[in-house]
Amino acid sequence: MPLLTKSRFMRYLQCPRYLWLGDHNEAELNLSSDLEQERMAEEGEEVEVWARKLFPKGERIVSFHEAGARDTKNAIEKGTKVLYQATAIADGLLAMADILVFNPEKNVWDIFEVKGSTEVKPLHLYDVCFQRLAYEKAGYPVGTLFIVHINRDYVREGGIDPKGLLLVEDVTEGAFALTDEVEAHIPKAKRVLELTREPTIKEFPCSCTFKNSPCPAHCFPGLPEYPVYELRGISMKKATELAKGGMCTASDVPDDFPLSDVQLHQVLSAKRNEPIIDRPAIREILGSFTYPLYFFDYETFSSIVPPFDGFRPNETMPFQYSLHILASPDSEVEHREFLAQEYGNTMPAVVSALRRDIREDGGTVIAWNKGFEIGCNEGMARILPEHAAFLLSVNGRIFDLMEVFSKQHYIDYRFRGSYSLKKVLPVVVPHLSYKELDVQEGMTASLIWKKSFDMTADEREQIFRNLLKYCNLDTLAMVEIWRLLVNIAK
Repeated sequence: MPLLTKSRFMRYLQCPRYLWLGDHNEAELNLSSDLEQERMAEEGEEVEVWARKLFPKGERIVSFHEAGARDTKNAIEKGTKVLYQATAIADGLLAMADILVFNPEKNVWDIFEVKGSTEVKPLHLYDVCFQRLAYEKAGYPVGTLFIVHINRDYVREGGIDPKGLLLVEDVTEGAFALTDEVEAHIPKAKRVLELTREPTIKEFPCSCTFKNSPCPAHCFPGLPEYPVYELRGISMKKATELAKGGMCTASDVPDDFPLSDVQLHQVLSAKRNEPIIDRPAIREILGSFTYPLYFFDYETFSSIVPPFDGFRPNETMPFQYSLHILASPDSEVEHREFLAQEYGNTMPAVVSALRRDIREDGGTVIAWNKGFEIGCNEGMARILPEHAAFLLSVNGRIFDLMEVFSKQHYIDYRFRGSYSLKKVLPVVVPHLSYKELDVQEGMTASLIWKKSFDMTADEREQIFRNLLKYCNLDTLAMVEIWRLLVNIAK
């Protein structure tokens, strides 16, 4: 039987089928893209490098599994007091502590687990509890348990200060309180690993919701195309009650079943098989716009370790924008765009281009999910105070086109309970699609932009062309949705 590693145990806690499929059929899992997983691994390693500077002169164990456990034991026997990636194997468990530090006063080992988050999360306590049990079973007495995580308030000035970047929290009490629960889960997780076929829900129930399940087709098998689980904001209890009663789609829901107004609208749209549209409300919204209209979208990059002065962890840095401009009701739509073609702090170049393309004295700026663009502008205003007045004036003129849908002026069950542009566009403007693009969503755009600077010039140029096509479609999509709404309002 394979060893129950910490990673496997954490997958089991999320869902037993997640653990089993991860070992037997990973293609069935709803995982992050390869690019995103690569980025998470790189950022995790970078945070660990800075964390090790808090505990210098340690020895890194570079071998794995049995070899890693042997090398850990040898390092301890020769007197090493600080180890990175120390390995413990016992009773079918395997744990690798990010940082293991000997406490001579108590003759115990303290565990420091490094996380690329800005807070201690509940699952982190299960993580270190599992590690403590593995180390103690391997004969290493464990003392205090710590989570080392990012300080969200850190601002980079000059070189990285690891003592400012990182916070160290004692989680011993909370982690020890989980001991009985973790010990009860371990044999169950081992049984899942032993199975030669997928564990059933009856054997190994889970607490997955439809939206957060890593394997929804396995946790919720046999669902129809528009299941009740997609009713916006519906509780798992209500959705399961409906599904168990044979009411699996939105159109099956009884008229007297208790739902929110938003859910009732979605059900009504499904039963009528048509959208529900509030034309007077849409007409009023469109009438509030002032020309020129600026259909606007950023693409951004962020890093958990601030890459530039003035930046905080996960500071959102725009590196690209697309802008479709309609000067008057009768004019042709004009397209302008910007893409930073060198890696660095792109904010000054973005704002400079934006000031050429958006007038300071009027016009409605139209975005989708405006909180994102507003947040980007606020961040740039803080870092570039000389441009703050302009950026905040743009924020004061932003209208969120998504609100037409989120405020229930246009309802269609085919949105699947979502108001995202990627869900709305194929329903209302089916001739536009992201499917043929090499870049199809914002996370890929962010990651591939950064990665392009490690590529050849020809490869980088192709990436830039793909990014321009993607961002252009984001704002063109808003233009076409606006045109649809104008026709509806007439």
